[in-house]
Amino acid sequence: MAFVDAHDSSSKALREISKENSIFVLAAGTTELSKIPGITAAGASPELTRLTPAVDAEIMYAGRCISLDVPPMTPEGIPTPALISRACISLLGMPVLIVDAGFTLYPKVPHVRSNLGSSLDPRTSPALPAYEDAVALGKYIATLLDGKYSNIIMAESIPGGTTTAYFILKLLGHNVKSSSSMPVDPDALKQEIFQSATENLGAPNSPSEIMRNFGDYVTSTTVSAALNIHSSRVFLSGGTQMVAAYLLARRMGKGDDMYLGTSRWVREHRPETVSLVPRENLIISNPDFSGLHHPGLTEYERGHVKEGVGMGFALALGRGAVGSDSELYRAITRLYQSFLQTGHDR
Repeated sequence: MAFVDAHDSSSKALREISKENSIFVLAAGTTELSKIPGITAAGASPELTRLTPAVDAEIMYAGRCISLDVPPMTPEGIPTPALISRACISLLGMPVLIVDAGFTLYPKVPHVRSNLGSSLDPRTSPALPAYEDAVALGKYIATLLDGKYSNIIMAESIPGGTTTAYFILKLLGHNVKSSSSMPVDPDALKQEIFQSATENLGAPNSPSEIMRNFGDYVTSTTVSAALNIHSSRVFLSGGTQMVAAYLLARRMGKGDDMYLGTSRWVREHRPETVSLVPRENLIISNPDFSGLHHPGLTEYERGHVKEGVGMGFALALGRGAVGSDSELYRAITRLYQSFLQTGHDR
C-alpha cells in the first residue's frame, strides 16, 4: 500500500510543497459543546478539553508542553495528534503560525490573538456571537500570507469540533456523519444535540447563517481565510471538520485550487463523508502504527483519535521529506519518547 493516496493533480500539488514556499497554520479554539460528557475524547476529562487547543499550539510551535506537564491525552492515555504533526512538520523545517480562533486559555507561545472566546452551545443561543470578527480574522490571516507563500496549510484543534461539523454537514444537505476522536462515535448524542439546537434556532440555509448559528470559530476563521486567499494554494488539513470547511468554502465561491488532506483512519471510518470532496482534490495518508512500540501510538490503529492538528496531511508531508516509512516512524517515536521522559522527569 502506497503511503500517500492521491490523484495526479493533488499528488503534483503535494510534491511542490517545501519549507521555503509553505507555512503551517493552526487555528485553535474551544466550543462549549466539549463540556458535554461523552461528546469528545480530546482531553482526559470534559474540563481539560478547554486546555487541549492551547497545549496543541505549544507543541506545534515549540515542540513541548508548557502549560501541562504531559501532552493532552484521551481518557485511555492516548496522546494528542499534535505530537505526530509536530514530528512530521519538523522534518521539513516548515514555519508554524498559531491563530487564536476561540481559545479559553491562551498558549504560552507567540500567536495571533483575537479574543473571540469560546463558541457557544446552539441549544441555548447562536453559536458565534462574534461571527463577523471571526470572518475579519480569516481575512487578516489571508492578507498576511496570500502570495507570500505558494502553499498555505490550514489545520485545526478544537475539542467538540466534529459535533459542529456534524451540524454543518446536515444543514448543507448532506445526510452523512462526522468522525470522532473515540472508537465508537457518539452519533445518537450528536443527533440529540442537533435536534435540540434546530428546535431552538431553526434550520438556516445560507452558509454564513449556518456558521453563525451552529458552527465554531475555528471553522469560520478557516473558511474566511480560504475564501480570501487568491494567489496561494490552500490545503485544508484535517478530518470531517475540514470536509465541512471545504464544502462551506466551495458553496461560498472558493475555486478548485483548494485541497483536503486527511488520514486513512478518517476515510475508513467515514468514507461517505470524505467522498464529498472531489477525488482530484483529496490527499490521503496511509500510516500503519501497528508495529510501533508505544501503546499510546498503536491505539490509533484501533480507532482512537483518527485525526486532528493536521495530522493526516502532516504524515504525507513527513513521509515525502524523509523518503521512507521507517524513518518517519522513528522520528514520531523519538518525539513521543521525549514527551514521556519529560513527564517522568517532572
